[in-house]
Amino acid sequence: MEEKMSSHVSPDPLKVSIDDLMRLNEQHQFAIDGAGVGLWDWHVQTGDAVFNERWAEIIGFTLEELQPVSIETWLQHAHPEDLEKSNAALDDHFSGLTDVYECEARMKHKSGDWVWVLDRGRVVEWDAAGKPVRMVGAHLDITDRKAFEAALAQSEIRYRELFNNMSSGVAVYKAVNDGDDFVFVDFNQAGERIDNVQKEGLIGKSVQQAFPGVKDFGLFAVFQRVWQTGVPEIHPISQYQDERLVGWRENYVYKLPSGEVVAVYDDITDRKQAQFALEQLTAELEDRVARRTRDLQTLVNAMAGREVRMADLKKVIRKLRAQLKAAGMEPVANDPYLEPFQGE
Repeated sequence: MEEKMSSHVSPDPLKVSIDDLMRLNEQHQFAIDGAGVGLWDWHVQTGDAVFNERWAEIIGFTLEELQPVSIETWLQHAHPEDLEKSNAALDDHFSGLTDVYECEARMKHKSGDWVWVLDRGRVVEWDAAGKPVRMVGAHLDITDRKAFEAALAQSEIRYRELFNNMSSGVAVYKAVNDGDDFVFVDFNQAGERIDNVQKEGLIGKSVQQAFPGVKDFGLFAVFQRVWQTGVPEIHPISQYQDERLVGWRENYVYKLPSGEVVAVYDDITDRKQAQFALEQLTAELEDRVARRTRDLQTLVNAMAGREVRMADLKKVIRKLRAQLKAAGMEPVANDPYLEPFQGE
């Protein structure tokens, strides 16, 4: 019995607990290292601080190079403008306005460049007077994200400048009720000028409400086809008309990856009016030429008839003169009626 009991000695609960804690700590450290998080532990009232190696790596140093570390290490490397934001966020957290302190800030890298960090933390210990004693948190390198955001913002600026300064009207629509209608989500300045409307009065409004003639115009059916198929279409030159607006338009319609439908269009009313005027002028000129041609032909025909009559008359005169000569008679000298026939 004693041997049997001695072979099944219960494990030491304390040892199991320590092993579990060590394993948990290893897993925790592995997760931190994998996430690239720089940890900080700040004793608020004394200024003492503890950082991990990753905290230093984010700004290009080893932890040893930064020793001795304290809150001053943060203050020396943080951008002065961002320190103001950080201090304001800390005050809000210390006063209980926020559950978590959070701030995006620039830090001076060893290379001289500025890197962006997302700084998050919370107070974990307070004194009897309700003042913060100890605070822990982490830095996450967000430099790439901030660069992307800056590039995106620049791209948005370029897009907006192009959008608002191009000569063609541009309208962006969102399909609603499974394509039964389309509402405005954007409208450029050229469109405002062409259609004599204000963007503010269109955004969120149905295209059928804003332009009641859109179905008769044929453009609404194009919207529906493009939205359903994703295949761009050109809506040929057509005249739009409602109680407020009349004009000739040419539209190019396509679908964005977001599902929104875009119409790029030009007002060609002036061109069509010039075309109509040219066609009218051409018709008038052609009519004038036709009438002049007819008049000229009549004159030519008349001239030809006169020549025929003159030729016949000359034949008669020659015959008469011959008869007179045969009879021993001569025409009266200098007879004005015979002058055209002298020498015949």
